[in-house]
Amino acid sequence: MASPDTNATWKYPYQPLKADPPEIRLITLLPGQFSSPICATLSAASLQGKPAYEAISYVWGDPTVTAPILLDGIEFLVTASLESALRHFRLEGDSRVLWADAVCINQLDIQEKNSQVRFMGNVYTWCSQCLVWLGEMDQDDGHAAFDMIENLAEDSCVIS
Repeated sequence: MASPDTNATWKYPYQPLKADPPEIRLITLLPGQFSSPICATLSAASLQGKPAYEAISYVWGDPTVTAPILLDGIEFLVTASLESALRHFRLEGDSRVLWADAVCINQLDIQEKNSQVRFMGNVYTWCSQCLVWLGEMDQDDGHAAFDMIENLAEDSCVIS
């Protein structure tokens, strides 16, 4: 396990989520130019209230390659892939409410992770849309994902 000094994720003060009614956390991605730092806030939302949000499905990438974002003004390390996804999905003039597992679930709390995994099906079902990030086109992950999609599409086509 990394020490608090070497892992900025340790510095973020996650607040516990309620179990009844069940809550999830949502990221409010603040507007900005493409090249400006990623700034966001994190808040809890009741699943019973059916909050409006978009879910991000993304390639995690190498977990040792990280980039900082500002989460409630606190530096928070995410994978470079997630940082890139947030950068590409960010709007210039409006905030965007998102769910991304690596930020919305406290990855250092095993009990929370186990509890939140049970809700993930609902998280993706109830989102207004799912944004998919396969990575930058110059990265192997993106090419591999597109190759897989093309292969699946070819296999599903029946010619008679």
